Amino acid sequence: MWSLHLADTMTGLLGEPIDIPHFSWALSLTDSSLVTGDKMAGVDELTSLQLPWTSVPAATPQARSAALQSYKRAIVLLWDNVPLMYGIIGSRTDTYDGTSFSALSIFSLLKSRILTDDSNFGKGTIWAKDADYSHEGDQEGTVTSVTRGDKTFTGSLRSICCQIGRELTDLKPAGQLPIDWQYLNEAGKHIRTYHNFNVQNNDGQKLLKAISEVTNGIDMRWVPYMADKSHVRVRFEAGTDSEPYIGQRGIPFGFHSFRGGGNLSDIKVAHQGATMRVYGTGAGHEEAMLCHKSEDLRLCSTQDPLPLIEMAKSNSDWETPALVASHTDAVLDTVKSPLVQISGVYHLRDKYAPQIGELYPGDVVDVTIEDFPSLPSRIYRLRVAEMRGDSSDAVEILFDPIKDPIYS
Repeated sequence: MWSLHLADTMTGLLGEPIDIPHFSWALSLTDSSLVTGDKMAGVDELTSLQLPWTSVPAATPQARSAALQSYKRAIVLLWDNVPLMYGIIGSRTDTYDGTSFSALSIFSLLKSRILTDDSNFGKGTIWAKDADYSHEGDQEGTVTSVTRGDKTFTGSLRSICCQIGRELTDLKPAGQLPIDWQYLNEAGKHIRTYHNFNVQNNDGQKLLKAISEVTNGIDMRWVPYMADKSHVRVRFEAGTDSEPYIGQRGIPFGFHSFRGGGNLSDIKVAHQGATMRVYGTGAGHEEAMLCHKSEDLRLCSTQDPLPLIEMAKSNSDWETPALVASHTDAVLDTVKSPLVQISGVYHLRDKYAPQIGELYPGDVVDVTIEDFPSLPSRIYRLRVAEMRGDSSDAVEILFDPIKDPIYS
């Protein structure tokens, strides 16, 4: 059954149990969230947790504030003492009857950590043609209070993620978080350089997300576990340079669905047509903007062609032609074929279904589907994209899109 505990954000030390009668949770690659009420949160969407004061294990105003102190305290969600989610208490609103607060995932918290040279930020000087911004015209001289230099990381993509993560946690004052950056020393041929002055674009969430979204970018996830009887830690897991998907742990779990039975029920199949051309734009302005076109027109060139569908993607952080091309190609690769996306529901109290800790987004499963009206009956090997649920034992599971088998 479900249980929730308070915890210390920086160390993962478990505190008192806390009673939140109704809640919803969601896990996906790169993120997780915990909410209350009927609304289900998706990636990067966090909604308030609400609970009465009687649920807070404290009796005085000082003790209540200490128990739920924003960013200092966390919430751990467990099923049969196995942690599923580690959420950090964000901004909080109190009333006479109770309190509400946001629960930030580790990935969301990294948005509030900035990669730069903290010891030298704003302390540099540079000789400039226009050194006096308060007067018109060029006046050569020394500009002070600037930030110079870069931070450069080398290795595998997931090693670079860990190096960035360590800079944003262990190497910052009071930056400690209970995260295992397990790929720190992994070799690789990748290089990432970040300008120390570019703090507007150097938050941790943005940097890791950019590494994940390039062509052959790696999948990432955050897996909480009990380090000992009183501490929770979060393990950063990611795919490799040669296999961007997260490595499968053991034999793929098997789901079975047929009309009226099976351990996966309420099957739904969403359909999406193909997009043949993607226009990508990056840094620059007007005619100096970096551009790249990615296309695959094969489905428009058959005897029974599909109509042309186009889309545009833009990001001012794509600062080189290669980066614009890489991101645009990656988008095209995901949409160039007609797709289907399968979802369903299983129950944690079903002894034939996976339990918490046995299945996470990124894992591969075999789903046997029989007699579905719009799918051929067969075994489908699918990757878990998202899992979500509430205070019941029901788990909604969404799989990665696959090519529509009717058109494959």
